Amino acid sequence: MGKRKTNERRKGTRRSSKGKLYLWLMLFLFVGITSAQTYFYVRKLDQRNILLRVDPTQACMSGDAYTPSKLLSVNIEGNTYYYCNEESSSRFTEDASVRYSIDPISKKQVNKATAIIGRTRRGKLYYFESEEHLAEFRSP
Repeated sequence: MGKRKTNERRKGTRRSSKGKLYLWLMLFLFVGITSAQTYFYVRKLDQRNILLRVDPTQACMSGDAYTPSKLLSVNIEGNTYYYCNEESSSRFTEDASVRYSIDPISKKQVNKATAIIGRTRRGKLYYFESEEHLAEFRSP
């Protein structure tokens, strides 16, 4: 009879540890799903309605990021491009595709040096061919 009681105790312990494991798994899934939903919600907010106009001298055109600090510049074919570090200078001269972006409204290619630039609160840049496209992108 002594062995039987210890076996029953062990089985009870296993069941409760399985229950604890199940609870931890459910908690982990809940936190993961909630975090993912929050991430995509914030990302969606960043893409619409929160665009601010940016001066080209504050736009790191090589990394497509907003930088309030002083940037370096390079003049290519009469256009001035701003970049964050020395390595980016060679990218502008060697690869012409770095100098262009796509307008999110018209889907046309625009020159970064002549484009109207908008940024999100997180610093992501968007390039537009006109003020009207920037305003249209802002509107819901």
